[in-house]
Amino acid sequence: YIPDPKRRVIVRGVLLRRPLAVAMPCVGASALLGIDPAKDKLVMLEQALAVHDLRAFHAIYDSLAAARSLDRPGDTSMDYTYMESWMFSFLGDTAGAIRHLDRSLEALPTLGAYVLDYPAHSAALVRAMGLRAELAAATGDRATAARWGAAVAVLWAQADPELQPYVRRLCGFAGKCAAADAARSGR
Repeated sequence: YIPDPKRRVIVRGVLLRRPLAVAMPCVGASALLGIDPAKDKLVMLEQALAVHDLRAFHAIYDSLAAARSLDRPGDTSMDYTYMESWMFSFLGDTAGAIRHLDRSLEALPTLGAYVLDYPAHSAALVRAMGLRAELAAATGDRATAARWGAAVAVLWAQADPELQPYVRRLCGFAGKCAAADAARSGR
């Protein structure tokens, strides 16, 4: 228990900032209102989205893009790439979401081994692949939907039961689920 209300707000922000930031597609951006972003640009983007301040959203994103202009695609954490792409898609900027995802997904070797060291990074990588498959399917790009849908189906073939409907849906983009079924059965 933290008796000082001001300190309680600070501790709440520290403890919840990151989990709420990555859960935004599930809990909604308004869950981040009242959380101190502490200079976390992802949280700032989500808060701008929550209050429908597109001018602030684009200004924050443009400053991020400028800061990353000389970076390799893998220098940006995949959880940021996924969330930023999801926000573009949410705003109806499908082309922007696709460009943002493709920059990293088409340069997977630049991600480095750290992607496998942290569960949030590896999960975000698969979620990014899934989002890319969904965007491709929505735009009629069946080959890209099949490519990334099959990747998700194989990588998450053994995922928790709650994720299996998602995995099967993405596997459907590939037109067959043989690779995922083989991975599920351990063959």
